[in-house]
Amino acid sequence: MLMLLFTCLACSIATPNAAAVYTELTDLSSAASISRSQSDDDTLNWIALCIERGAPLDDRLLAFFYDSQQEMLALTRRAADIEHCDFELPLKEEGFDVLLPHLSGMMAGARVLVDAAYADQVGGSPELMVGHVETLLQMGRHLVSSDQTIIASMVSIRLARMAESVVQSAMDRGEIDPAMAAPLARAMNFTATPDPFGLRAGLAMERVVGTEWFPRTIGLNNSDLDPEKPLPSKEIRRVQEMFAMVESVSNNSNQIPGWNSPTVGELRAAVDQLDSVFARMLAAMDDPNVTRRLKTLESISTQVDMGEHGMLASLFVPGLPPAVEQQDTALADFARCQAQLQSIADGEPVAHFANAGDLWMRAGRLAEPFGGIWIDSPDDAVAIDALLSQSRHAKRRVYPSPWEDYLEATITWWLPGQVALLDGLMRRIDVAISSGNASQAVADMEVALLMIAALCEDPRIATSLAAVDALGRIAPLVQRFAATPAADEAARRTLIQLIRAVPTRDPAGLQRAALATRDRLQDHLSGWYKHTNAAAPAEDEALLSCIAWLRGWASAHTPPLHVVPSGATINIQSLDTDTTRAWYELGVDSSPPLGFPDLPATTIAAAATTHADTIQRMRAALQHGQ
Repeated sequence: MLMLLFTCLACSIATPNAAAVYTELTDLSSAASISRSQSDDDTLNWIALCIERGAPLDDRLLAFFYDSQQEMLALTRRAADIEHCDFELPLKEEGFDVLLPHLSGMMAGARVLVDAAYADQVGGSPELMVGHVETLLQMGRHLVSSDQTIIASMVSIRLARMAESVVQSAMDRGEIDPAMAAPLARAMNFTATPDPFGLRAGLAMERVVGTEWFPRTIGLNNSDLDPEKPLPSKEIRRVQEMFAMVESVSNNSNQIPGWNSPTVGELRAAVDQLDSVFARMLAAMDDPNVTRRLKTLESISTQVDMGEHGMLASLFVPGLPPAVEQQDTALADFARCQAQLQSIADGEPVAHFANAGDLWMRAGRLAEPFGGIWIDSPDDAVAIDALLSQSRHAKRRVYPSPWEDYLEATITWWLPGQVALLDGLMRRIDVAISSGNASQAVADMEVALLMIAALCEDPRIATSLAAVDALGRIAPLVQRFAATPAADEAARRTLIQLIRAVPTRDPAGLQRAALATRDRLQDHLSGWYKHTNAAAPAEDEALLSCIAWLRGWASAHTPPLHVVPSGATINIQSLDTDTTRAWYELGVDSSPPLGFPDLPATTIAAAATTHADTIQRMRAALQHGQ
């Protein structure tokens, strides 16, 4: 009696199972997609894109994101807090017929986690990102421990990739400190288990489905069957349906070699062949030599495609080599990310792993409200200078790539901040040279020249023009500095090396930027904006006016169409101030897209000539006296 009581008590205290929470997540995701309006869906998609691209969002949009996604976030965190997860998939009993509805809900929750992690970075709370990354990785571990399917393995790799992208973004921005890096390094360590994404376990389960479930399902284990005769018609139809399914997925009518109403004996022999090829693949998966393992699997897959392993191999043997290659590439990337995190945790400066472009953008957001006088605001100058100092040690120096799916502004949202930074640096270099502060002058000229070189490499016309303007302003300062006693050999060498990084063959990258801009514009004109009857202008100088008109036309005629954020009116001396101001007014009054060459234009050709001459003057000044 006492034993029965204990048994009942144990049964009543069920082990918490994360699978139940993931089921709630799937139901919530499905219900939300039905109940949300198209407008809300568009807004959420736009918010997610802006967050991932680091573009600014107002408080209203951020509040909308958190309010609409807080239930999804809560469920993902609750599931991750539960150690045990078992979806109780009846793979051995149902084989091909098993459904995996939880995967869609988990991926929906993962996308919200990624967006929240980016939002926390943009919103100034990067430390909250650690919990989101840990949740993503725990979701992947839940899949590996429960599903034992190759598709679940691939989803778990995808979840880890999403986590890595969040971590890499934070490292690019220089926002991971040692306290954040330590738990992230532990979470990103995938070397503790021999099959971290369950790919081998998924292959082993595929073997069970092919060599146990399949024979049982079609009655092949029935000892009363005559080996010399075909299966009964009912079972034959079942096999034919499976073969037809594989052929439809592969779009290859020859996918199943050797099928010609086989006898029971031939099918049993094919099962034995199938078991043998699975054994070979599992043995290859245990090979610690990554290159040899992949070559062995590729060889086996080729043999299967040629029909060397029987008719059932084409039905049941998965296309494993691409999955293994994807896993091995991911593991190498994760190991590199984990090593960088561990280095930061051990005290190495995060700047060594940052992207200077991201650091400059962060600094630009702080400088933009002040313009060039940010250097006169002590508190802000300290924070800005800390970021600029880090940027000098960063190995990568790139700005965000253009938004291919949206018509980007003539002046992108982050460019005014960069111009403000450069304005302040020019003012401070001038003061430093006049006061004899050589170290300050050289440090600021180094940052300014690095920024100019990166702006030249950016494939946008306005950034190249900003680089030309900044170069024209720094050139006389470099020449002044070169004429002072403070310009020793080391300082001259440093500045000459930095100037060499600024392109001269295609001055400021203007030709490349014009070509890339034209290509992007043409894509939009042939797609979304066909009904405007606008054509890309022949003159490069009119391209930005055309883009400005189309953006104004789109925002005025098709609300709530989202438009890539624009930079505020900006003072670039190589562009007339009235020109930049006019770009924000084009198209909004429904005027027809006529006469683009007559609208405010750029001076690409003149800027290119000026750029090359400026570089030569700086080099000559620095080389004189060496």
